[in-house]
Amino acid sequence: MLLIYLSVFLKVRVEGRQQYLTAVCMGCLEGWSVGLRCSYCNTRWNGSPLILGTMYSFDIFAAMPCCEGRLKVNPRSV
Repeated sequence: MLLIYLSVFLKVRVEGRQQYLTAVCMGCLEGWSVGLRCSYCNTRWNGSPLILGTMYSFDIFAAMPCCEGRLKVNPRSV
């Protein structure tokens, strides 16, 4: 996916563990203004199983990989 969202995050501590809080605009997720695409296979990201407005405790892009290349990416190197 376009990993621009990883460049802006808040470090938070939850139950003694450091975690990262990020936000992605609804227009981007819904494809209103831009279509998110995988930087490896160019497949358009499909977030239809997700409920907009919900706070997820995991990386929604990493949890739904579209190709083998997405499984190998190290988000901290992007």
